[in-house]
Amino acid sequence: MGERELKHWHEIDTGYPGRQPITAAQREEMGRDDPSTIDDSELDF
Repeated sequence: MGERELKHWHEIDTGYPGRQPITAAQREEMGRDDPSTIDDSELDF
């Protein structure tokens, strides 16, 4: 969406006003995805 880096997140029902910073621990955890466990069968490429 035009962002070079994601720095904030929010719940679906809170929107922009509910934005919270992504912590270093969350950023590290997000980088640990194991590609063999990701189910992308519903994605339309």
